[in-house]
Amino acid sequence: MVSQVQVLLMAMAGTLFCTMFKTPFTAALYANNRLYVDSLFLGISQLARVVAPLALFGILGPSIWLPYMASLMIDVAACLFYVRRYRKYNPNLSLGLEFARWALFVEVLSSGVWVSVQKAGAVLISTISLYLANIMIGEYEAGIFNTITQLQSFASVYAVAMVNLFVPYIYSAYAHNDRSIGLVLKRSFHVAGLLLGPVLGGVIAFAVAFLTYWTQMDMSVYALCITIMLGYPALTYVCELLSQVFIAEKAVKIPALATIGFGVMNIALSALFCVVFDLGVVGLAAAQAFSLLARHYFITVPYASKLLHMRIARLLGMSFFSPLVSCFSLVVGVAVETAFPPVGLPVLLLEGFFSVGVGVAFGLALLPGDTRAIVIDKIKNKL
Repeated sequence: MVSQVQVLLMAMAGTLFCTMFKTPFTAALYANNRLYVDSLFLGISQLARVVAPLALFGILGPSIWLPYMASLMIDVAACLFYVRRYRKYNPNLSLGLEFARWALFVEVLSSGVWVSVQKAGAVLISTISLYLANIMIGEYEAGIFNTITQLQSFASVYAVAMVNLFVPYIYSAYAHNDRSIGLVLKRSFHVAGLLLGPVLGGVIAFAVAFLTYWTQMDMSVYALCITIMLGYPALTYVCELLSQVFIAEKAVKIPALATIGFGVMNIALSALFCVVFDLGVVGLAAAQAFSLLARHYFITVPYASKLLHMRIARLLGMSFFSPLVSCFSLVVGVAVETAFPPVGLPVLLLEGFFSVGVGVAFGLALLPGDTRAIVIDKIKNKL
């Protein structure tokens, strides 16, 4: 496997180089709110990781480097596309070494280092739980935990995608008028909550039934773990908007160090709950939830309040919109599932979509009048 690992590392190094090379050219996409172009390349890249091994398995056999090499080919194509087309998106944008400034380079590098530290801390809070499971709760329950994590990963990817929709508006507020950031955050919290809350509530309501259908085993015994793992994202993911504010303010150091600290807290709590109290998968889920909730509501929200000169109560009020809508969608979903137990996947999906739709209607009714009018106009224009 040594030669395969060597090729894998070269492919990953190439992807890293492509990411660094194309980043300046994506400024044109940010300036014109055309981030969907970058998202399309990212989606094709992920798809290539799946298609390439399937298409070439008969020729190359098992290969650990092929998915990443296929992704690298898409990244190279993306680089060529950005270099040739960035002027189309912003004709006034000029890129060249003559514009380079050492002071700005150091500033960007410093900010990027702390963002990387924060991402490392995020790994300690979330991803590392998969490795801790093998050590602390045994192979069988680790498999159960990993299965539940797949559904959580879907919710996480969806939540991050919805939150990222509002990043250009936050950067635009900083680019034009710092004083508008409060209004932008308020609308972003509400609309992101409208997009997230009903879906997360519906997923929680039908998660046990779906996982039981998927694994062909009774997952109701793990209902508490499932509820914890899918429940806290409704409380925390919308607050990721504040992380974008920290990046724009170049104030990432404190949140990054705090994230590392809460990552260590996650490991310690996992050991306490699983090894000392023998709580199994519930212990891992609880440790992860406690760590993330503590980081968001003891560090992220207070720090954002101080940075933006906004009252904590105001930020908390905005961040609680998503959990409120999520709870309503959850209650509707549980009621529907109880009244009409889903028989088969089509019925399960139909009931899930119904609970999400009712949750969206409830969220629309709760939105402030001006924000609701904007959302309805957007929907009408799309239709």
